[in-house]
Amino acid sequence: HCLSLKSIRLKGKFCFFQGGGAFQFERKAARKRLFDQKLRKFRRPGRLLLQNSGQNTARKPGADKGAGGFTLIFLIILDGAQENNMSALNGGSPVKAAYIPQLDKIIRHGMTGEAEFFTSGREADSLTCILTMLGVPADWIPASRAPLEALGAGIEVEENELVYRCNVVSTENGRLSSFNGGRLSREKMKAFAAEAACHSPPGIRLFHLSDYRNLLVVKNGKTENPADSLPPQQSIGLPVFDLLSRFSLDRELLQFIDKSKEILPGYMFYPWGAGVVQKLPQFRLLTGHTAACVCRAEIMAGIAKGMGMEVSIPPHATGDFDTDLKEKARAALGFAGRCGTVVIHVNGTDELAHRRDLNGKIRFIEKIDTNLIGTILSETREDIRFIVTSDHVTSSETGRHEKLPVKWVCADYYADAGIFSAPPAQAGLTGRRLVHKLLQGGKS
Repeated sequence: HCLSLKSIRLKGKFCFFQGGGAFQFERKAARKRLFDQKLRKFRRPGRLLLQNSGQNTARKPGADKGAGGFTLIFLIILDGAQENNMSALNGGSPVKAAYIPQLDKIIRHGMTGEAEFFTSGREADSLTCILTMLGVPADWIPASRAPLEALGAGIEVEENELVYRCNVVSTENGRLSSFNGGRLSREKMKAFAAEAACHSPPGIRLFHLSDYRNLLVVKNGKTENPADSLPPQQSIGLPVFDLLSRFSLDRELLQFIDKSKEILPGYMFYPWGAGVVQKLPQFRLLTGHTAACVCRAEIMAGIAKGMGMEVSIPPHATGDFDTDLKEKARAALGFAGRCGTVVIHVNGTDELAHRRDLNGKIRFIEKIDTNLIGTILSETREDIRFIVTSDHVTSSETGRHEKLPVKWVCADYYADAGIFSAPPAQAGLTGRRLVHKLLQGGKS
């Protein structure tokens, strides 16, 4: 005898009114009898839609994880990717100019912000900015990255030894003309390093890392206020004699440099960035959970090892724009279930900016979107919190680092549903403090 039937939601139960009489049923029973077919029609993986009086109420997927309960975090560091107000792009940036549909999804659905990862009195370099990003206090940050690069490369360094970064550079008319070996091929630079190592004075060891990058380990060097030179990438066009004048009292070091000029005229080894071994705090103690790192750049590998992370260096990673990004993505996915955070470091954006190759940088950012982020999204079976950021600004116009804020984005990805959602808001937190909080959602 029922002519009409209405349903409304009331305090977790459904009330049905029939001819003025009221009967209450538990939600489960009511849904089973009357709405099973309708709910199946509107269900999507990871979301539950209840249709009541024309109103849809949605529960976020993964809500049962709890606040900060995301079990896997991917921190993607695009080294030197950030640039601001570029005249060549009508006030835009390489990221805005690039076609990045995957990253756009993260930006559109996630939480965004700005942060300064450089600290007072320090340069805006990868050493300072990445360690600050990972939560290392300023007074724990080493003065030089060279010893960490040695750690990343597996080179043993004694406490009384001094470590220099050592670039293959080219010279022209007595001035520095490139910081990265100019037009020398990788094979030629490797052979150059091998020849120079054979002619090194006693107490000096040269180690080839990759491309133009080398390390120089000096035994019994002056570990307090050591002689040093300016960064080569910021010294293009300056007289070589002036740049090396600070080594005037170090005869063995000058002997090594002069010999390298004889081995390959027009090129030389350029020591800079001297430092000694220092310990770093462990990532687990800072965040409460373990981490791994996928990278090729020695500085990132050294930071990761120094902070107690497991390190993966994929076979075809180069630390430059020709690195295999899909291989990096799959290496990162291989850590799922083994640790709470995976740091993925991409160095090619910084290298291209130092070469002042704006178009190359834009194309490489598009490759990152397709081959790195796209591969992770298409192959993951895990829910992932994505944090994507640059460590510092590297200008494609000047080739130099700049002390400016960088933009970051964070979004939680639900693999079964294939959707992004912004992480829970963190009241009162901004900048690097907010990034640190978002990094604490991993699994111990």
